[in-house]
Amino acid sequence: VIHFNFGIWDAKIVPATGQPAVSREDYVKNVTEIARRLQATGAKVIFATTTPIPDSLTSQPAGPGTLDPKARLFVPLADRTAAAVDALQKMDVAIDDLHAVIHPDREKYWNPKDLHFSSQGSQILGKAVAASIESQLPPKAH
Repeated sequence: VIHFNFGIWDAKIVPATGQPAVSREDYVKNVTEIARRLQATGAKVIFATTTPIPDSLTSQPAGPGTLDPKARLFVPLADRTAAAVDALQKMDVAIDDLHAVIHPDREKYWNPKDLHFSSQGSQILGKAVAASIESQLPPKAH
């Protein structure tokens, strides 16, 4: 079983261009190519959706040079995640919706002004990952 995710840093807005590092279309193309290569190993493949980004770090694309060069902003993930999930499901890749797992209580588990989660939030996500992987393993012999 291979459990993988890519997404947050592809969605980072590059200050010089005001656009995400990777377009939505290229993101989907890249993730599906990665999944194809992983499937070629014979492993069961699981794609984990990207966890939420704090609103304070989310922005719409802007014009070139309009952002502070030190800005750490990301485009909203919903559209690119939905497109990736749709494409991956057509390839029979299992989906571990980590976004949905943590989203309702995200404010409680985020580290302040950060993309990462507290140890408690990480434990919740880790349990979801373990359950997702376990769901793809053969049944245990009695």
